[in-house]
Amino acid sequence: MKYLSLSFIWLLFFLGCQGEINVDFPQHESKIVIEAYLTSGDSIVVRVSDTSPYQPGFGGGNSGGGQNAIVKVTISGTEYTLQQQPDQPGSSFRSRTLYSLPGSVVTVPSAGTITLNVEYQGQSASAVTTIPDQTNIVSFYPLPSVSSPPRFDIEIDAEFPVGTSYYFVQGFLEDTTDFGVLLLPFLSDIIQVTGNGTKTKVLVENWRRNSVAIPMSPIRYFLALKRINKELYDFDVALQAQLEDILSGGSLLGEELVEIPTNINGGVGIFAAMSIDTMSVFP
Repeated sequence: MKYLSLSFIWLLFFLGCQGEINVDFPQHESKIVIEAYLTSGDSIVVRVSDTSPYQPGFGGGNSGGGQNAIVKVTISGTEYTLQQQPDQPGSSFRSRTLYSLPGSVVTVPSAGTITLNVEYQGQSASAVTTIPDQTNIVSFYPLPSVSSPPRFDIEIDAEFPVGTSYYFVQGFLEDTTDFGVLLLPFLSDIIQVTGNGTKTKVLVENWRRNSVAIPMSPIRYFLALKRINKELYDFDVALQAQLEDILSGGSLLGEELVEIPTNINGGVGIFAAMSIDTMSVFP
């Protein structure tokens, strides 16, 4: 009888714990994600996606992948509607849809502003970017490197404008018979230059090597000095800092990640432009 009474008491205890438990989870507000890095003289390309409830903010996943959006740009008072391109491969965390127009219709101008308007799943996003004036290369000087893994440094003489401006250097090759114009496997970090309006020599360090095959007999190698605007510089610096936080395990220790700035009204991401000047390396 003693054991029966104890069992009855435990039964009442557990029955008393079966009340309804309500847990309030934060509501996720999906946002439009824009990625556009426009270069003067090139065709206009804009990537659209949206944030995922699993990874809110720029760099998250998607629920619709940016498909069937209305993407428009305005250049010199003329509005152009970009065309959705076939599905692009996305990462395991994110899918994006590419919108563009052929260069025969419109290209990024060498100066001025471009306005972007996007309508997607009942939401609107907009942005404005200014194409920076071109900085002309005067000469360049490759420097030897003994670092491991191999890195490549270069000195560039250029007519940098008065004040602070931002750049990176990229290598290209041209082989019209087989490949057309391709990127060389070298890309510099972004550099900040304070110019005085005359020819100035700067050191471009830390070239990153990518796995791009180079033809044995290219027609021409050339370097490109790309001047970027301030919003792209701020975006890249914050993105690199956040990546370093993640790789160092700071996010696992409860530290707040570096906030990534955005120039997208009604969304997140980046809508930026750059100008370009090139100089032949070979022949």
